[in-house]
Amino acid sequence: MKAEGEAKDSPVIVLIQHVWDHALAATGHSWARLNRSLRNALVLAIDSGMKFGRDDFKVIEDRFRPSYWISDGEGIYSTAVESSNDTAAIAFERWRDRKPFFFSDCFHGRKRGRQRLHVGARFEWKSEHVTVTSFADDGASLVACSHTRAKATKENQYPQDKVLHRHVITRPELTKAEKGQLVEQKA
Repeated sequence: MKAEGEAKDSPVIVLIQHVWDHALAATGHSWARLNRSLRNALVLAIDSGMKFGRDDFKVIEDRFRPSYWISDGEGIYSTAVESSNDTAAIAFERWRDRKPFFFSDCFHGRKRGRQRLHVGARFEWKSEHVTVTSFADDGASLVACSHTRAKATKENQYPQDKVLHRHVITRPELTKAEKGQLVEQKA
């Protein structure tokens, strides 16, 4: 029960708290099952469109040991962006103290137009189709790679994608590209 004057938990926190409090009652103890259930509850909250409080990820960090079930979090952030749950994306960004990267004309997503970039987001960069693979720890840039398909061989009958080019991209470069002002550097 909350003390008077304490903020009320968001529906997201109520759901995760419920799983935390009542999971394993019928099956006995299993850390793997509890951690999987907590992650599933978080994904359910995001994908179902539940509204996140700005500090919900901080509350999750304080109460529910997320290092065991969120891992690096980029998959959670991708789910928030792909589900168009801006409240979840904003709460994640606040938790990670990371400003979002926006870009127009991504190749996927439920909404068109300017979108947040996330790991797995695909867009065109310098005349190549690229996929976001990571964000810099300091939040200043992201890495996006273009790929080429290797040919199948006798030893490897299943061809693999290989990195063709690795681009480190900053927010100002994204803005310039959107305005058509990015000048390609010659190698």
